[in-house]
Amino acid sequence: MRRRRADPPFAETPLPPGEGGPFGSAQGKLRPGEGRVINASAARGAVVQLAMTLILFLVASSAFAHAGHMHTYMGTVTMLHGDNAFMIKTTDGKDVTIETSPKTEYTTGDGHAAKKSDVTVGTRVVVKMEMDGKTAASVKVGGR
Repeated sequence: MRRRRADPPFAETPLPPGEGGPFGSAQGKLRPGEGRVINASAARGAVVQLAMTLILFLVASSAFAHAGHMHTYMGTVTMLHGDNAFMIKTTDGKDVTIETSPKTEYTTGDGHAAKKSDVTVGTRVVVKMEMDGKTAASVKVGGR
């Protein structure tokens, strides 16, 4: 089976006999209707290809932004949720709920050991998340 050759995205508009040259009319100016015409199906294909490339790039970049590395949040504790979670308002104004686990390590700002009970409303914290992005690996407790 022979493949049909696709039309190029731009095709030359034929000029009337005796006029113009390879770049338009004899004076170098184009009259209405002269010049290049866009092949609609080829242009649509190019737009679809560009859109798919953009979508692929955005999906890939969002995957790298959320998986495989440790997130760090800095902020002030605004609410406690039982024994295994608390909410902070980050330095950029977002509310983030932090879930803890028995493996979560608590330290003070100067590196000494701290307790889970040291996390209270109004306390400043720095939280490093696990690689899964769901639970806290460590919580550094600062002052008020």
